[in-house]
Amino acid sequence: MTVAYVVAGPERHGVVLHGLGLAQASPGLASALVRLPSASLDDPVGLGPDRWGSYERVMVQVTDRLFGVTPPAAVAYLSQVARRTSLVACLHDLPHPTEGADRCARRRQAYREIAAVADVVVVASEHERMLLSQCGAPVTSGADVVVIPLPLERVDRPDVPHDRQPRLDDIGVLGFLYPGKGIENVIDAAATLRDRGKCVGVTNYGPVAEGHQQYADELEARARRQGIDFTIAGYLSVTDLTRALRSTTVPVAAHRHVSASGSIGTWLSSGRRPVVVDGGWSAELATRIPGSLTLTGDLVGALAAAFDAPATTWLTDVSLGPSWSEAALRHHDLLEPAA
Repeated sequence: MTVAYVVAGPERHGVVLHGLGLAQASPGLASALVRLPSASLDDPVGLGPDRWGSYERVMVQVTDRLFGVTPPAAVAYLSQVARRTSLVACLHDLPHPTEGADRCARRRQAYREIAAVADVVVVASEHERMLLSQCGAPVTSGADVVVIPLPLERVDRPDVPHDRQPRLDDIGVLGFLYPGKGIENVIDAAATLRDRGKCVGVTNYGPVAEGHQQYADELEARARRQGIDFTIAGYLSVTDLTRALRSTTVPVAAHRHVSASGSIGTWLSSGRRPVVVDGGWSAELATRIPGSLTLTGDLVGALAAAFDAPATTWLTDVSLGPSWSEAALRHHDLLEPAA
């Protein structure tokens, strides 16, 4: 069976890193990999869809911005692919109303139409399956919808010390900086803790997402007004990121409406147990892997408790999963089913 495993977009985009990570974990995906790089989200893939007719099945890692400046443009591209071959669409960043009503409506229509032309749809959680159903896509009939959780695997980096003496009084958030991750709430919580006599700073371990420098400026201004030291660390190498995640005092993920989070997975892979604002996907993960998260509806209270008991921010006897190889095998089985 002739197959292609397509990863398109800028090299540091989260979906691209996820897709390439699966290829690194699977000889089958690696041999089928078709990498379509682009300079930025404003310069999406331009490869003509005609080439896909030479494959019997194509698996694509999809968020709409990787395939078009607008959601309809992404639909147009992927629909042309689906007309030429059997399409497996691995969907990420499922639309949510917190994006804003107009944007959510446009993206919901796009995801509904992409799911309609795909033979198989992959999502990363039951919560994402629910969000897909809210797009109006059939999740129990028509195209198969398969749940493959994001890989969660402890990273063994002997070159990076497992530092249990973290930098004093630091709240760490992780990933590309863009609206919707609740960082405003983290800054405000730090200010409340300061008013209670606890001097803390906030660090975002990751760069400002493309097109969101104004948002970053607004966060810095918000922190200054409240007397909070807010640092944007920027892009970090794997070694530097691992060291940073092991040295921050309290790891936090404050986005309430995340549908599947690579940043939470990175905290876990680094041996940390983050404080996570309770939400649909995070509650699902906490149920699937007990002890992996500190779920809370009271961010200030949970942060205060974590500073008082920092040992609770480290994973102990918790088994993560699926591994990268297990998740990659499930993807490959969908790309190239056994005869």
